[in-house]
Amino acid sequence: GCSGMMARPGVSVYLSGFGPFKDVDENPTQTLVRELLPSLERLPLDVPCQIRHSHVFEVSIGHVHETLPSMILSSDSCQDDHVVFLHFGVSSQRSDFGLERYAYNEANFRCPDQRGLQPSGDLIVTTGLPSLASSLPLDDICQALCNDFPVSISTDPGRFLCNYLYYHSLFYSHNSTCAITCEATSPQPSPSVGGDTAKKPTCYSLFVHVPPLEVIAMDKQLAFARQLIASLCKHITAKEKEIMIVK
Repeated sequence: GCSGMMARPGVSVYLSGFGPFKDVDENPTQTLVRELLPSLERLPLDVPCQIRHSHVFEVSIGHVHETLPSMILSSDSCQDDHVVFLHFGVSSQRSDFGLERYAYNEANFRCPDQRGLQPSGDLIVTTGLPSLASSLPLDDICQALCNDFPVSISTDPGRFLCNYLYYHSLFYSHNSTCAITCEATSPQPSPSVGGDTAKKPTCYSLFVHVPPLEVIAMDKQLAFARQLIASLCKHITAKEKEIMIVK
């Protein structure tokens, strides 16, 4: 829920990671997401943001469709000015943290998901564009992090569940004036209710690929995630101030 709202304009963060799959028995993002909230409660960030929700997705299309819509609908009712969907996934090929700039409208799984589905070249959203880009200032965010962490911008999130989830998340963020949910759950976007003047938050999405724990240990991954959230919130609120000055 979104109770206990801040008096000043803030950023609501919705976190997610993934559980185990195929050759990954222990997914570091499952631990990362579960440890991040207690870490932030023990030592809060000096930015106007709050973790509103965290979730570990089963690595399956079915679970994404069962769970993502409720996360989206809950964010739609938030009173904060900004919402960030921050997704983490593991990549065994990476030796650094990868900020994913794009998601692609293609499900081409290299192996079956946890429920046995293995699409090959399918569209993720039949009415969607071939690719969607995060509207966050990733170059600036990467620059702010690169002195302390090995981090780069990636343009290829793969075509497995990471890309599948990210495309749906970006699709919502790009169309957040109405409560669009996953196609399988709600084929038609919800129409705006006449006379509803409630201000909806500005939505952003970002997917981050992390390396295996043998490459970067959990304490370092946790420190990176904390600093990433702080940087995201600083850049979002700074952008808002610039807009207000221009006005």
